[in-house]
Amino acid sequence: MGLALAWFSLGDRLPLRVAAHFDTAGRANGWTARGDLPWLIFGLPVGVWLLLWLMDLAMLGGDSRNAQKMAAMPPARGLVTLGTAGISLAMVLIPLHGLWLLWVALAFLLICLGVGIWESLLLARVQVPTGDEKYYLWGLFYVNPQDDRIWTPKQIGLGWTLNFGRPAGWLSWCYYSRLSSCCSC
Repeated sequence: MGLALAWFSLGDRLPLRVAAHFDTAGRANGWTARGDLPWLIFGLPVGVWLLLWLMDLAMLGGDSRNAQKMAAMPPARGLVTLGTAGISLAMVLIPLHGLWLLWVALAFLLICLGVGIWESLLLARVQVPTGDEKYYLWGLFYVNPQDDRIWTPKQIGLGWTLNFGRPAGWLSWCYYSRLSSCCSC
């Protein structure tokens, strides 16, 4: 709502070329035409929401545990979309009010991401009790020295996580993190 209001009230005051990408120093290094900006500022949040929603749909055909875990994702999906809409709003406001809004928007996105993950973790604990909640540090890192497994199912979402309570889990993490840093192009 705020994004649409900002666009319709301020869109005609924007320059013909609007900064759409910034480097790590905060300098604009990518531009878009003002006429193309609505596709970007409205399409980005909608695209993020749609991608996260499609991931949920893909899990409906899986086993019941994965489907239950994905049912806990709506808070994260909504808050990540809200944070992305904040970035889009900053794209409209930066040319008129200054680059400091970029940092405010990035902070807002990170807060939305953190709160969304936290809320989804809390919801997953209620909906899908596994009995190993006490071994998950912040709901993300599995630490159980008595468990012989190196890889365990994630508490929320899809995939596997390492057992950081085992030396082999730490060695695997070191190996894979070194491998990914060596192979990045």
